[in-house]
Amino acid sequence: MEQCNKIIELLKENNMSMSGAESITGGLVSSELVKVSGASDAFRGSLVSYQSCVKTELLKVSKALIESYTPVSIAVLSSMLDGAEDLFNTDVVYAITGSAGPSSYDGIEVGLVYYGVKYKSHQYLHKKIFKGNRCDIIKEAKDALLDLILETI
Repeated sequence: MEQCNKIIELLKENNMSMSGAESITGGLVSSELVKVSGASDAFRGSLVSYQSCVKTELLKVSKALIESYTPVSIAVLSSMLDGAEDLFNTDVVYAITGSAGPSSYDGIEVGLVYYGVKYKSHQYLHKKIFKGNRCDIIKEAKDALLDLILETI
């Protein structure tokens, strides 16, 4: 929660707005952010794009990109950031996609997560493999993204 307090405080101090697009975390990042009193002064919203059709229809991620690289890829993450920026028109955008398991699909390793932040037209993209059960992976991914947001802004 301390991460979120600092994020919202920094956004407000710098008169910035933030939004996001979440897949693996299913809205957990935005849920943590809105627990902070006054979050509405800086946090505009988040889109949960759990299925690929939501990524293509609402975030305008190319279907060909998903077919070429899978939904869990750096290319799709980058496109999610651009799509969320277009959708919400904010100063800072975050996105996250990954595989929480319990089993792999399409050859994607369980625990593989791509997460990133877009700020001042620059994308900060990260890849990490988290260990543990489904809940552990999702929580660790959420925490890693919040850390990255805090480092970036």
